[in-house]
Amino acid sequence: DFYNRDKVDSENKGMQKVGGGIVQKTKCKLPLLTEDTHKCIKGNVNVLIRETQPDLVVCDGVGMGDVCDHLHTFFKLPVVGGCKWADCVEYSSTYTHQLLCAVGLNGKGGEGVGVECEGWWNGSTSYLHNWRMSENTLMDRNTGPFLKCAGTILHPSSPITPLLQNTLPKIERLLKSTSHRGPYSLLLSVTKDKVQTQSLSVSFSPGNTDALLELYRGSIFSLLFALASNGVPEKHLLNQYACAVQLSLSPYPHHCLCGCIPTPIGTITVEAQKHLNFTGVWKDGEGKMEGEANLGYATARGDSVKESTQRCYRTISNLSIPHLQYRSDISLRVTNDRDILYNWGYL
Repeated sequence: DFYNRDKVDSENKGMQKVGGGIVQKTKCKLPLLTEDTHKCIKGNVNVLIRETQPDLVVCDGVGMGDVCDHLHTFFKLPVVGGCKWADCVEYSSTYTHQLLCAVGLNGKGGEGVGVECEGWWNGSTSYLHNWRMSENTLMDRNTGPFLKCAGTILHPSSPITPLLQNTLPKIERLLKSTSHRGPYSLLLSVTKDKVQTQSLSVSFSPGNTDALLELYRGSIFSLLFALASNGVPEKHLLNQYACAVQLSLSPYPHHCLCGCIPTPIGTITVEAQKHLNFTGVWKDGEGKMEGEANLGYATARGDSVKESTQRCYRTISNLSIPHLQYRSDISLRVTNDRDILYNWGYL
């Protein structure tokens, strides 16, 4: 919680617990942004930087653009994932629509096969190109509350694949005039005769990033540092499919006004740990892991959509987490929709 770290409501208390006993956390409790205008409080940011002395700044959400720009310009720190321009893209659909129209992407969307294509930008060149198909509701068969990503299937792709070649280079022309470093993606609606753009995103995408990292076998720090520093990633993506499935606990995605009761995570095997990217968890005073609401994602890879999905659900089936909720139909539409795009010549 970057706005007021002294708030005592249940949501912020939960945020303060996350990662406790697992990762080293800063002792700085000062707000980094003004709550009304989201402007950087430079004195407080300077205190944080003096304490932590970071090698790299990773902004895995939106709203911190002014802070990121200050860190990059004043401290000369490599920053990936955040800048004021990225905030404008994520917060203003009108601005994003204008950008898309300016580069020849209509920004209206429509009927057709839903697919996303993505690249990772280092300031001059894109890497880690991929396409993916995601589900965005809590429950099976596209019912329930809307989520950013309930699950996804991702596959690497050459930048000269028609679907990517006709869309992503147009976004690169925009990126060259910004300070953004990191992922960017387009949500597309594809028919046999045309490709229409629904939206542009320039932030880390929950679930989708987890799936991508399942296929990246190098150091994550080295990857992000290279992107922030106009460098080249040390590894390529494995030529396999990756599956990511979101794990959560009720009442997620709704906020519980009276606070959630922490749920024990249980024992997790060393092998399973490699494929679980937890977010909303911490360790209690006895060193036992607990969690609430959005726990994170289970991931797996395989030589086919079916194999990656089966491996992911096998990991989930071995968890001992009471009242765990997740979709059981991730990938149900992917094989058919992928084959349609191949037959139409887009992939």
